[in-house]
Amino acid sequence: MPPFLTALIKTRLRVVLVISLCLGLLALASVIFPSRSGARVNPQETTKQGKRPRAQYKPGEVLVRYRTESVAKSRQGSSRVMTREGLNIPMQVERFAASNLIEGLRFARVPADQTLRAVAALKRQPDVLYAEPNYLYKAAALPNDFSNDLQSMSTINAVSAWDTQTGSRSVVVAVLDQGIDVSHEDLAANIWSNPSPGSIPGFSGDVHGYNFLDGNGDVFSGSALEDHATHVAGTIGAVGNNGKGVVGVNWAVSLMSLKFLDVDTFGESKDALDACTYAKAMRDLWISSNGTQGANIRVINASFGGGPYSHLFDDAVNKLNDSGILFVAAAGNFDPSTSDPNTLIPNNDLVPQYPANFTGPNVISVAATFGADQIANFSHFGALTVDLGAPGVSILSTTPDNTYSKFSGTSMAAPHVSGSAALLWAQNPNLTVQQVKNLLLLNGDSSSALIDHSLTGRRLNVGNSFQSLLENDTTAPGTVTGFNISSQTGRTLNLSWTASGDDGATGLARLYLLEYTDGISGAVFPLKGMIPVSAGGSQSTTVNIPFGHPNGTLRLREFDNAGNEGTPATLAINIPLAVGDPYIPSVGSAASLTTDTSNRQNFNADDAYIEFLFPTGFSFPFFGETYHTVIISSNGALYFSDPPVRGGAAAGDADDVPSAPLALTPHKMIAGLWDDLDLRNSVREDSGVYVIDPNGQHGLIFRWQGIPCAVDFSLNPPACTGGAPVNFEIELRTDGTIKTRYGSGNLNLNPTVGISGGDREGYVIRDCTKAGTAQPCYTSESEDLKINLTNASEVTFTPRAAGPTPTPTPTPTPTPTPTPTPTPSAVQLILEEGGPTVTQAAALDAMLFLRDMFPVINTDNLLNKGFDPNTRVVVFVTNLAPNESAANVAIQLSDGQGNNHNFAAEDVRAMAVGFHQVIFRLPNNLTPGTWTIRVVAQGQTSNPGTIRIRAP
Repeated sequence: MPPFLTALIKTRLRVVLVISLCLGLLALASVIFPSRSGARVNPQETTKQGKRPRAQYKPGEVLVRYRTESVAKSRQGSSRVMTREGLNIPMQVERFAASNLIEGLRFARVPADQTLRAVAALKRQPDVLYAEPNYLYKAAALPNDFSNDLQSMSTINAVSAWDTQTGSRSVVVAVLDQGIDVSHEDLAANIWSNPSPGSIPGFSGDVHGYNFLDGNGDVFSGSALEDHATHVAGTIGAVGNNGKGVVGVNWAVSLMSLKFLDVDTFGESKDALDACTYAKAMRDLWISSNGTQGANIRVINASFGGGPYSHLFDDAVNKLNDSGILFVAAAGNFDPSTSDPNTLIPNNDLVPQYPANFTGPNVISVAATFGADQIANFSHFGALTVDLGAPGVSILSTTPDNTYSKFSGTSMAAPHVSGSAALLWAQNPNLTVQQVKNLLLLNGDSSSALIDHSLTGRRLNVGNSFQSLLENDTTAPGTVTGFNISSQTGRTLNLSWTASGDDGATGLARLYLLEYTDGISGAVFPLKGMIPVSAGGSQSTTVNIPFGHPNGTLRLREFDNAGNEGTPATLAINIPLAVGDPYIPSVGSAASLTTDTSNRQNFNADDAYIEFLFPTGFSFPFFGETYHTVIISSNGALYFSDPPVRGGAAAGDADDVPSAPLALTPHKMIAGLWDDLDLRNSVREDSGVYVIDPNGQHGLIFRWQGIPCAVDFSLNPPACTGGAPVNFEIELRTDGTIKTRYGSGNLNLNPTVGISGGDREGYVIRDCTKAGTAQPCYTSESEDLKINLTNASEVTFTPRAAGPTPTPTPTPTPTPTPTPTPTPSAVQLILEEGGPTVTQAAALDAMLFLRDMFPVINTDNLLNKGFDPNTRVVVFVTNLAPNESAANVAIQLSDGQGNNHNFAAEDVRAMAVGFHQVIFRLPNNLTPGTWTIRVVAQGQTSNPGTIRIRAP
């Protein structure tokens, strides 16, 4: 069966996670990557004073992955790592259990007060893939009322599935959570028992699972407060037909407890990685021993979230896929009683939740539904990143000491999906992970509430999944016809087509997936999932192409209920640069701040907004709209859309920190020095935002004067602790140009500098954690990694000049017949308008780790590190032959004064079809100034570009 969504690339974004809330009894826990979606405290929930804490970690502990296992072995033991400032940090590097799962992974101990400096220093090492703190996570739950009983089993049509299958104890579901009460009257018969305890080196006493907190086999503490995993386990597999309590999706199954959250709801990412290592090893041992040892783990239920994006956890989940293990994750929750759901962005497309937003082919992300398939008011959603819904409100299940309780949360929705997967494997043990995922995602009941809020627009129906399984359908859907652009306004495309069917051109298919492939980088962006109409019917939709990707190809993929995929229809897309990639960011020289103090917006507050009316006659164009007002944030930003505000006790306060590059995307905003700032007069007498009216020399200027808040969450209540003065300004010009300037102070900050049009990608002036990045740093890569912006260089965002708008013409649907590869056109040097966006270039650099080796020409084409003879430089070129070698590519440099240089490229690296990076070494006799550069290949000379070389 063709894999469903195997090629789907959900955009990876680094963000602070919102812990999944569970509306259950008392304060409970979930940690590590767990944040029980049935949690009691949300890591991003406001504190008593409204502050949201930053990601927490265990001081003195770092997880680092080296490029190869041999390098990792050579780094074991005592060593030192040097920071950018020249500080040598002592480090003890050790193996741990997860080193057996992820090649090159090690655990490093460093001085507690140097944890983040050590992480940053390790990231700069050319032999390090990535490094992370040992993150801490916390979960919690809220009391909930009682209703519904076992309505959820009827909702997912489990009764119909039970006519065929009620489960099998040969299928193991691992609950990655707190510990399960293995002696519960309604669970004991379905608790997994190890046929050979201690069979995995390093794990002894693992009779019913393992306790990764304490390093032993005691998975349950006996505390009634440790109830989350027991509740999840009951939904998956409370014993059926025993006359007690409740029934799970499976009447018979084997439940394994993988405990990494403690009773107080805290845990470490290191323990979660060890749990994944154990699960994979047990599954692999079961296969290699023909079922006499290990465990036939087919599903891991992950009802948690709440930490930053983790490369290591992402890698671990992909490793689980290699062993045939499905990973079901809760989409995430927030507490509507203390937060305004309209402003906290519960949209995982914009603010990802991990592990639900991981992109592995074995991941299913689940939202919570209730009643007539409505999305629960606490549930996160995502049209592209949440796969489907399942019941998650007032779910009655098992709790410790032979009790039964009702909890609500995406924590409760996920086990309905995990249990359904186990039921399918009980029916057919030979199903692949992808086949089971297809059967679950493509056979749910269509829900108007989930359409445009989940990828499939469906709520789980395991009864339908069984029907599809028994059909044994192997016929792929047909290709839609008449796929065309009916109208286009900038980035907004109105698409239409005639539907094909489930089996070729007949019947009703189950899902369309619209994807966009960037024409330069090859990056794939999912745009929308849709439910097809009957074959022969007309269908249409509207999509927006992401900023920064003006040219590419649309694909309309079609799937049936069995997961078979037909031949996709495609369309070439061309958007004017001024609309599709409307700004050119650049970094210039340092510039002085204004000094006018006549118009002071006196916030006298820590977190607050002021709406400001522009002076008469002044207007400002921003991402295609013209504005006459703006909302000023005390935290260093300007908003042109509704800013985030807090609910609950802190209702109305500015809720725009912690700031982060990803947090730009949901809003139309300018981040000048976006951080948690304190503008109270009691901490700085002249604090506030000073507004300077436009004149012939400058535009409208907003100048911030304050200090950092530097909140200390260990205090009760949390309070700002202050710091050096903060002084910077944002200038708006009537032509749409934006400038940010920085004065004295600005020390020990966590700033983000950039702009956003309210789409999935913004323009961010990046950090300096990689060697070779232009100085100084503007955006902190880590929320806890402090940087300085003292007298930093001026940043400019220049609007592109508007060009002609292309007239779309209907494009016929291509036939499946392959077409010959076109002959490459003349080579194209990319340095200016047609070049990769900042985001694309950064992504390409990351792929090859070029910033560890070479300076890269920035968007202003200026070698900001100063002229250094023999420096290697990277330029971007299109239309080279697919396997072009450096021997066939040359560089021409000319300063227009008769000084010319011709030399061969040092290296050519293909990044995507038709897109290359050309690396060359500057000759040592170049003089500072402006030089024209051309690339020569295939007997053709590229268009000219310019680079500017300045003296050191």
